[in-house]
Amino acid sequence: MKQRGFLFFVYLIGIGLASLCASAEQVQKQESDELFPVQVQQGNTWTYTDKTGQPVIKLQPHVYEAYSFSDGRARVRIGSKFGYIDRTGRMVIQPRFDEAYDFSEGFARVTFGAVMIPELMGVFKAGYIDTTGKVAIKPRFFFVYVGGELETLQDFSEGLAGIRISNKWGYLDKTGKTAIEPKFEEAKPFSQGLAIVRLRGKYGYIDKSGEIVIRPQFDKAWSFSPQGLASVQIGQEIKFIDRTGMAVRVFKDESGNYIWQPKK
Repeated sequence: MKQRGFLFFVYLIGIGLASLCASAEQVQKQESDELFPVQVQQGNTWTYTDKTGQPVIKLQPHVYEAYSFSDGRARVRIGSKFGYIDRTGRMVIQPRFDEAYDFSEGFARVTFGAVMIPELMGVFKAGYIDTTGKVAIKPRFFFVYVGGELETLQDFSEGLAGIRISNKWGYLDKTGKTAIEPKFEEAKPFSQGLAIVRLRGKYGYIDKSGEIVIRPQFDKAWSFSPQGLASVQIGQEIKFIDRTGMAVRVFKDESGNYIWQPKK
């Protein structure tokens, strides 16, 4: 019971630390995109409201799905195709995609039609567009559509996006070139210059050159905060590490601020 209580305490500290570590840029972006899609049951239409609940954008009845804004664009579905509206409700990217996802760092993952491959279903060709709708990275990547998610491409984060080729994960840059060769069993988005990857069943961290900076040794791992800490787990033990991989102890001082020091 004592061990469970300690793990829960560490978990709560992690949540509190993560919430305090949100950068000003992230907060500003969240505030700027605070329009919320709401489906109006009467008439089965969609509208966007502000955080007070006041309607701001009323969409036409032929819009069947509407999603949150990101980078000033929100994806909507008309018939079987997806497009994007701006914050006035104007359709700025015409509905022409079989699947589309939120913008991240000015790029959105989209698919351009099914490709017939024997013994596979839901296989599409995928690429990226910019906020004008122009193809930024040509649709040369295949993915299997599983549970509403792209299995091969990830959103861009800190200039790089994860890509899986032949069951190995690597990273693309915004020109579409391979920045880090696919060699990992799993790869997560970059955060604070480091990304979580999995090799031989264990998680570690790489930098943007693809070099392993913290060797894969963890059963679970979480992204680094702006203050240079990450939570990791080995077996039942959860702990914090710094950017060198050294374990640290995290405390809360009398003012409620988090402080840490190397773990002896």
